[in-house]
Amino acid sequence: MQKSVREKLAAPDLDLTPSERRVARELLLHYPAAGLGPAARLAQRVGVSDPTITRFVVKLGYGNFAELQADLLAEVEEKDQSPLTMFDDRRSALERGDPIATFVEAVASAVKALERETLTSDLDRATSLLADPKRRIICVGGRFSGYLAGMLRSHLVQLHPDTHLAGNDLTELSDLAADASRRDVVVAFDYRRYQRSTIDFVRQAAEQGASVILFTDIWRSPLAASAEIVLTARVETASPFDTLVPALTQIELMVARLLQRLGERARPRLDRIDQFRRRNRVTLEADEIAAPAARQASPRKRRRKR
Repeated sequence: MQKSVREKLAAPDLDLTPSERRVARELLLHYPAAGLGPAARLAQRVGVSDPTITRFVVKLGYGNFAELQADLLAEVEEKDQSPLTMFDDRRSALERGDPIATFVEAVASAVKALERETLTSDLDRATSLLADPKRRIICVGGRFSGYLAGMLRSHLVQLHPDTHLAGNDLTELSDLAADASRRDVVVAFDYRRYQRSTIDFVRQAAEQGASVILFTDIWRSPLAASAEIVLTARVETASPFDTLVPALTQIELMVARLLQRLGERARPRLDRIDQFRRRNRVTLEADEIAAPAARQASPRKRRRKR
C-alpha cells in the first residue's frame, strides 16, 4: 500500500535540513491545505527559498512540487468518498478472488498497519489522562463510531467511575459542552464523512479547556486541530463500507495499556463491581452453565440402563 504524504513527512529516517524541517512542520500543521497552493506561496509562508521547496519534495521522493500536489489531491478525493462512490471498485475487488480470503486479508492488513503507525508515546499520553482519578471522561462518536465510544465507555467505567457516554442529541451535547472544563477528557471517534455534531461538540468542549483524545482515520478528522492526542487507523477494506476493526483493536490496546499502568490500583474497584454483579446475578455462574448440560445427559443414561 502506497504511503500517504503525511506518512512520508513523519518518516523517522527522513533527513532534512533546518529549513526543510520548517516546510515539513508547516505542511503537517495545515495538512493538506498548505501543500495545495503554489510552491512560491508555501516558501513565502515558511520563510524559505524556492530551491528549498524543490530540494524538500525531491527528498520525499517526488520529481517536482506538482507530483506532491497530485498525491495530496488524491488523498482529498479519497477522504471524501462515500459507500456509493466506492461501490463499484470495492465490489469488483471481492469478485476477483475468494471473497472471504480477500476481505479478511484486507482487514488484517489494516490492523497490522497499527504496529508501524501507532506511537507508544501517544498511547502512553492518552492512558496518563485516562488514569487520573480527578478527571471526568466523556466518550463521544458519530452514527457508527458511536458504538466504539460506547464500547470504550463500558471498559473504562470499570476502571474509572466518572466515565460517561455522550449521545447524539444536540441538546444533550450542548449542555455537556456548556459544562466542560479543564477537568474533562473527551475521547472522540470521528471517521471520514465526518459528523458535524461530534465536531461541534468536541471543539466547544476544547474551548472550555477539556483535553481531547481523538480516534480517526489516516486522513484525519477536522478535530485533529483541537486534539492533544490523535490516534489514526486505516478504514479502507474490500467493501464499499469502511471497517472499524482496526479502531476496535486500538480501543482494546489502550484499555490493556491503561490496566497495565494502573496495576494494583485497579483491583479494589474491579473486585467491588464483580461482587455486585454476582449479587444481582448479572451473568450466569459456572454451576448454572453446567446444569443444563447435565440435565440433557441424564435421560440418555437412564435409557441405556433399560
